[in-house]
Amino acid sequence: MSPRLEQSANPEARPQNFQAVIVLGKNWRERPPKDATPDWKPRLSIESEMSALAAGQMYRDGKTTRLIFTGGRTAGGDRASEAEAMRDYLKKKFPEIPEGAIEIESESIDTFANAEGVSSLLQSHGLDNVALLTVGFHLSRADRIFKSKGIKAECFSSEEIMRARSKHHDKLVDRFHGSGRVKWAKVMEFAAKRLLDLDSEGDAVGALAKLVRGDGKKKLQ
Repeated sequence: MSPRLEQSANPEARPQNFQAVIVLGKNWRERPPKDATPDWKPRLSIESEMSALAAGQMYRDGKTTRLIFTGGRTAGGDRASEAEAMRDYLKKKFPEIPEGAIEIESESIDTFANAEGVSSLLQSHGLDNVALLTVGFHLSRADRIFKSKGIKAECFSSEEIMRARSKHHDKLVDRFHGSGRVKWAKVMEFAAKRLLDLDSEGDAVGALAKLVRGDGKKKLQ
C-alpha cells in the first residue's frame, strides 16, 4: 500500500496540532563489524534519518511542541541508542529546537517495546493527543501495535512530511521508494503482519528482535 494511502482518508478531519509526536527508530545503516572497537560509531539508517527530519519539520510547522524518540541500544556496548542518535541528528538539522522539547525512550528494541516504553512516558506526562511518525512501509503495523497497547495516535508517514520540504526531498523520496531496500522491507513487513495475527502480544517478535538486533547492553562487550 502506498504511504499516501496509509494516512487518513480525510486529512482535513485530523487534528492540526498534537501534544507530542512519537518518532520510531528503524535500526542502523550497517551492522557492527565483528572486530568493532569501543569507539566505532554506527550510522543511522536512511529510514531513521528521514523520520528525524520529518519530526523536525512537524515541530517547525507548529504541529507539536514535544518530540518523543524511541529506540534502544541496538548497536551494542555503550554506544548511543537509536533514539539518542536520532535526537543528535535532529539537533544538527534543526538547532532551534530546544533540548526541553525532546524526550528519549532508549530501552526498546522492537515496535512492541517501543509502544510499551512510550506508553509510560505518555501516562507520566498526561499526554493523549499524539501523532505517530515512521516510514510508510512500517506505519500500518506500528499503528496496530500501538493501539494494542492503548495508544491511539494520528499516523504520519515520514516520507510524506519529507516531500513537503522541497522538490529535492521529493526526488529523494521517489528514489527511496524505488530502491531494492524498500521492496525487501515491504516483503518483511508483510510477513511481520501475518506473524502479528498469531502473536498479538509480540513474544515471538521480541525473541526474534533480540536474536537479530541483539541485546544492546551485552552485545560486543
